[in-house]
Amino acid sequence: MILVERGEGVETTRIKTSYSSTAGTAFVKLENVKVPMENTIGVEDDGMPVILSNFNHERWVLCYGFSAFQRLVLKECLL
Repeated sequence: MILVERGEGVETTRIKTSYSSTAGTAFVKLENVKVPMENTIGVEDDGMPVILSNFNHERWVLCYGFSAFQRLVLKECLL
């Protein structure tokens, strides 16, 4: 996995999504971009575990949020 900083040769175009305008989903176009070796994150050719490690945190946040919302609904129904 590498970190590509914005600059010459990096172009982004926003993608409209149906779920949230705050997600920051974008199409990234790289053209003749050079990335220094110090912008490498983790071990070379092993970027997928870095990406997947973030999913666990997102799932916990979703579980907590839905659980809190369900408690609120239950409380409103019983009062």
